[in-house]
Amino acid sequence: MGAIVEGFVRTDDDVKLRYTDDGYGSPVVFVHGWQSSSHVWRPSVEALAGACRVVTYDQRGHGRSDDARAGWTVHRLARDLELLLDAVDLSGVALVGHSMGCSVIWAYLEVFGSARASRLVFVDQSPTMVFDPVWDEDTIDAAGAMFSDEQLRSLCRGLADPEARAHVVREVATGMVSPGLPALVDELVTTALRVDGEFAAALLFNHAHQDWRRQIVQIDLPTLVVAGEASVVPVSGSRWIADAIVGARLEVFEVDEGGSHLLPVENPGKLTRLLVDFIS
Repeated sequence: MGAIVEGFVRTDDDVKLRYTDDGYGSPVVFVHGWQSSSHVWRPSVEALAGACRVVTYDQRGHGRSDDARAGWTVHRLARDLELLLDAVDLSGVALVGHSMGCSVIWAYLEVFGSARASRLVFVDQSPTMVFDPVWDEDTIDAAGAMFSDEQLRSLCRGLADPEARAHVVREVATGMVSPGLPALVDELVTTALRVDGEFAAALLFNHAHQDWRRQIVQIDLPTLVVAGEASVVPVSGSRWIADAIVGARLEVFEVDEGGSHLLPVENPGKLTRLLVDFIS
């Protein structure tokens, strides 16, 4: 294992993105989710760095990267990912996304194609999150949709309201982890509150309104789909993704396996074993 390189990539709209680059071999890039940071991948990174070249980064407005006056969309985040790959000169990359990180990868594939990617891992994200009022229950379930438009708007209003934000963030964080883990909820809240409230609200609104099903069916790379049985994100959406991609493999973490939305932290051992097996 080589020395960890830590640095910043400056985007074409003048935002500095912090990244780490560790190890040798086949490259793996981890893409974290909404109101999270690269820290969520730490256990998997430590295990993989001995066998792969592992790159993590904090998305704009998150972690130790700069805030941004604009670019509060998943397609802008996809452009940031492309700039990162350019800066560290990567191709043949295994892209691993969690939650909104999956949406960023889908946006990346839509805009930039799959030429630089070799494998894909999607961890606990539905292909669409907001259901159309005309959909029947079977369609909503298959898509893994979890919000009406008004429910999403209400949540985003709370996130953007300085007086309500801390309470709303704690409610959201509590729903993302298994019961009885208050310390993990506290850690998640601290990470989330680093993100500007208006930025968080706008980004969630954009992310949740995407419908990636037409993009997902075009994927022709080896793909691993991971879901949590007890996650706030319906597992049915992950099943749809695995069925839509030819040859994709689905792994579901059960309730007693830390099968919450934050499964990369609750059961990093199992997730890392899956990643090592799939990537190597």
